[in-house]
Amino acid sequence: MFNAAQYVDISGVEAQRRAACYAHASQQPDKWYPEQTEITRFRGIESGYGQAEGFVRHWQSKAGLLP
Repeated sequence: MFNAAQYVDISGVEAQRRAACYAHASQQPDKWYPEQTEITRFRGIESGYGQAEGFVRHWQSKAGLLP
């Protein structure tokens, strides 16, 4: 796992995120989604949110584009 530099709180949209993931059976959500939930909870602990996604900013990226 990488060291995130920025986080986005996904706690309020987790149900929508899950529904979107499970809408695509080809992505094998029963296999992968539980692992993704563990990761977003871990990122939540790191960031102080319930669940979060972590990002690393590329040195050429513009600042301030994440919510």
